[in-house]
Amino acid sequence: MANKALLVARREYLENLRTRTFWLSIVAVPVFIVITGFISFLAATSTSARTYAVVDRSGWLLGEIDRQAMADDLELALTSAFSDWRLGRKVTGDAPTPPAALAQELAGALGVEAPKGKIDLTALTRRDERHERALRSFAEATAGLIPVEEAAAVVAPSSVPGARWQEHTAALRDWYQQLEPKGVEALAFAKKRFLRVPTPEGADPLPELNRRVDSGELFAYFVLPADPLEGRESATYASKNLTDDDLKRWLARLADDAVRTKRLNAKGIESGVVAWANTPLHFAGQKIGAGGAAEEVRSEDLIRQWAPVVLVYLLVIAIFSISQMLLTNTIEEKASRVMEVLLSSVSAVELMAGKILGIAATGLTVVGTWVVFLIGGVAVLTQVVGATLPIDLGQVVSDPYLLPSFVGYFVLGYLFYAALLVAIGSVCNTLKEAQNLMLPITLAIMVPMATMIPVSRDPNGTLAKVLSYIPPFTPFVMMNRAAGPPTWVEYLVTTALLLAAVAATLWAAAKVFRIGVLMTGKPPSVIEILRWVKAPVGRVEAVREVEG
Repeated sequence: MANKALLVARREYLENLRTRTFWLSIVAVPVFIVITGFISFLAATSTSARTYAVVDRSGWLLGEIDRQAMADDLELALTSAFSDWRLGRKVTGDAPTPPAALAQELAGALGVEAPKGKIDLTALTRRDERHERALRSFAEATAGLIPVEEAAAVVAPSSVPGARWQEHTAALRDWYQQLEPKGVEALAFAKKRFLRVPTPEGADPLPELNRRVDSGELFAYFVLPADPLEGRESATYASKNLTDDDLKRWLARLADDAVRTKRLNAKGIESGVVAWANTPLHFAGQKIGAGGAAEEVRSEDLIRQWAPVVLVYLLVIAIFSISQMLLTNTIEEKASRVMEVLLSSVSAVELMAGKILGIAATGLTVVGTWVVFLIGGVAVLTQVVGATLPIDLGQVVSDPYLLPSFVGYFVLGYLFYAALLVAIGSVCNTLKEAQNLMLPITLAIMVPMATMIPVSRDPNGTLAKVLSYIPPFTPFVMMNRAAGPPTWVEYLVTTALLLAAVAATLWAAAKVFRIGVLMTGKPPSVIEILRWVKAPVGRVEAVREVEG
């Protein structure tokens, strides 16, 4: 029996390799990924800056907002330059940019050594409060929010001359003011995303601003109250597009910070003290490892947390697409009478087993090709573009929970759903007839998809544990719970239940396949199919006569 089933599997595999659909399915996903990435790139780069105008009735708030925006952009530039230096990236051009020059000087003052040998990506996940405070201080000093001497004192009170920091801040200020929006494409600068235009002259500029917003010349405008410190009068935001509120939230945050600082200054509190008081408390993440010891959060821990979500998507796509291929193949061969020819040489069970194995090999070839395309594309991208991946793919491959779980749950999940779909295909004559019987299976796959985020956030919670013990959901939920990970007892019990469900489903599918594969005409109802499953194997002919 095994030899004949393998012969059928070989025939199925080779037949699929000769079809155009097989090669289209191999090419479709990589092409789709490339097109989607290209469209996303075009969408990101072609989005024009949101133009806006501000009517400042206070006489001072707009200037403070501009300085705050400049400080935010410069902090982003310094952080990026500091990260590039930590990664050992070479500075392009004849001389480093002012952010790069200051980042290197800050590193020396803070006692940070240059990277040597292999670059440790986990270093980027460690956030040093001194580094962040220094970068923010010099950004604020450049913007004029705090004195340069106070920024220098944050780093090294006695070892670094203040004149050197004065030079750095002056260079930073000149660089930022001369920087065009197109020159900061790599950074999410406010200068790139939001473009302020001059406010129309006149005693009442609002009618002209309304006209410009209505005609599309202007995205929005703001009206700042005359006395924002008192808070009695509200500010105004006017735009035709109220769903895109990025501009509103950005400027409102800057205005809140400026008003808060001004109120504190009015009470005699200096700017440096205000900046110190507004410094957020940083929480360094730790995990509890084996034996209850606290360990530093590493990049592989973050990968283990989110990689299962990606793998669940791949698992659903792989299992469902390959099972659908089996369903389509079964219906086509039944409609073309190829089944009758094959059944003259092999038994119905051998034919069903061979088809499941053959389509599985076809699907694995397709999925394997997708993986090769993905890894090859990433390798080419990193070499040609010089990009650095935010995660180490080697850690995903070597993780003892991720890939072994993916392979194991793929095999068991495919066998479970393949048995159901091959049984459906054997009793239907067209794909239209199969759609009604496919609805429960589709809903079963949608449940773990709908609960993916709750399970990923609490992989050892009650919802995740309950769904793990329901065989139709087990492959997807347990794959998602690999971030936990579950206990070995849960792995063993849920796998045992899934194996039992796979065996029962294959047994029931074989009984349905024996009868349905040679039936024509009106497809049977669900009650009739259940009657076939209950009937003894020796009474197959009697059941067929009754149904006929």
